[in-house]
Amino acid sequence: MKQSLEKRIKEYNDNIQRNLHLRRFQTGELQGPQTNIPIDNKPWLINYTEEQLSVPYIGKTVYELLKEVCISYPNDIAINFYDFEITNEEFLKGVEDAAKGLKFMGVKKGDTVSICLPNTPESAYLLYACNKLGAVADYIDPIEQEEGLRHYLDISNPQHLITLDVVLSKFKNIVDDKNIRNVVIASEIESIKEKMTKEALNSFPSTEMIMSSNKEFINNSKANFMTYRNFVEEGKKIPDFNHEPYELDQPAVIVHSGGTSGTPKGILLSNDNLNEFASQIMTSDLQYKRGKKLLSCMPEFVGYGLTLGLHAARIASMETVMISRYEPEKLPSLILKYQTNVITGSPAHFELFTESKELDDPNIDMSYLDSFIVGGDTIHPTIEQKGNDKLKIHNSKAKVKKGYGFSEQCCAVTMCFNDSVNTLGGCGIPMTKTDITIYDNQTGKDLPYNEVGEICATAPNLMLKYLNNQEETDNSIRIHADGKRWFHSGDLGYISSEGYLYPVGRIKDLIIKYNGQKIYATNVESILSHHPLVHAIALIGVQDPDHYNGQVPVACVVFKEGVNETEAIELLREYASNTLVPYTIPVEFYAIEKMPKTKVGKVNKKYLRSIFGTEKSKKFNMEYKNRHRK
Repeated sequence: MKQSLEKRIKEYNDNIQRNLHLRRFQTGELQGPQTNIPIDNKPWLINYTEEQLSVPYIGKTVYELLKEVCISYPNDIAINFYDFEITNEEFLKGVEDAAKGLKFMGVKKGDTVSICLPNTPESAYLLYACNKLGAVADYIDPIEQEEGLRHYLDISNPQHLITLDVVLSKFKNIVDDKNIRNVVIASEIESIKEKMTKEALNSFPSTEMIMSSNKEFINNSKANFMTYRNFVEEGKKIPDFNHEPYELDQPAVIVHSGGTSGTPKGILLSNDNLNEFASQIMTSDLQYKRGKKLLSCMPEFVGYGLTLGLHAARIASMETVMISRYEPEKLPSLILKYQTNVITGSPAHFELFTESKELDDPNIDMSYLDSFIVGGDTIHPTIEQKGNDKLKIHNSKAKVKKGYGFSEQCCAVTMCFNDSVNTLGGCGIPMTKTDITIYDNQTGKDLPYNEVGEICATAPNLMLKYLNNQEETDNSIRIHADGKRWFHSGDLGYISSEGYLYPVGRIKDLIIKYNGQKIYATNVESILSHHPLVHAIALIGVQDPDHYNGQVPVACVVFKEGVNETEAIELLREYASNTLVPYTIPVEFYAIEKMPKTKVGKVNKKYLRSIFGTEKSKKFNMEYKNRHRK
């Protein structure tokens, strides 16, 4: 049975009062016994003010909240796109035009609109335009091939599709199969075509020419096709209309993720999820404030880019330097050109910043850079320290602000909001409205400080469900003894007595030997990554050749440029013998040219493990036999 708004607000306010009460224990204002269980005490609360912990429940739609901001600050710059500026007033008009276009197409409350675009003003408009109508915006990756796109649409079952012109042909075998009624085709530079010089315009593909080359597909399809420009023009025939009113847990958006099991899933997020996440970001020390400038490096079709890069920035009335193409190598130039106050990116972005020759000049001033936010995967400790040193040299007062989270909770659960909670290898503290616990799945109980178990989290920004996948929803969201919905992350970690979170790896990356000894991959990687010849390293478990059960650890290593790999492996093997607990030492080391990554910058261990299901496994067994069975 759905919860009433009154009950939700009461629970929300009760939680505020409990947090304020626990904070007073942390500050010494109250005295009394405390347990050894972090979630009972919440030691992280001491890092927040009472004002930060007392922000009221929002209870509005995403569209309503955006409109309030745009009307309050109409002349603020919302988007800087290819050096063309779009004000809040113009941004809101783009939203209203898109909403009318959607209504003209017949989009209604509860419909799903798939948006297959890179970061463009149109992709941003469409989130709020869909929301005005009560429709669900389904963000999908335009880089995917036909099979991947089909899988996305199998999950979301959209009635309407808005796609980038250059990927239109990928849908020719999908549109009619999925009974999509309308297809809108947009250019990457749709918003700024009329402002561009002819020379600049010619460097981008022509939407009309692309449609012409797909003429047979368009003419033979049952769907209605139109350009984005026609979509807006037709929408002008629709008179002004009111937005759909706020409802508790009303679906707003779908983002797609591998989830905890590696199988792609559709994450259904509500108005409350997006707004409550934005509220926590704005009340933190991340400098999401009006007048600040954001360089958003993450695509909106992942939760990180949509929530932290788009919605939180729009509600804070920041200026967003919008990057349509995923080109991390351009990051140093973009920082120097736009002098942004906040950057959101992946470990790959921070590594490029750290290693950039373009930023080696000590006279470069970056005092304007308040927050370099990094999420999606762990940062190599050497890179983290080197990057922090570079920030300091260039007069930035902040260290890299690492985060931990998942798209199921709008991307962030904990953050290194300031230097006092920013420890090497740690991921900071929970956000203001977020609780975390370390859970023992065998006993069903929360674990004490410094004990490793599954990281679980709960917050108002926890997803509604995995769309059309009740089994995985039930596996991932469970009701704990406190009666709350907790997300089981599939990650292992522990919480220190100060309340700092330290992830140690995925449960599926936990390597269990035949005799039950457990090896935490992240711990081994962290130690071996300090070797001066190592650029990157990943530890995976491989079937033990000597036993039916259990695995043995194997290290996949990217060595630094110019290194003799054969000699380096022997040196690293010796280093491992001298620094690691014996049973955790990799049985083999393999040099690889490049560390495989997922599209959000995580090390793709699934791919590395798959190598050992091929010919490489035979080679491994032979090498293992020669080395270990003498």
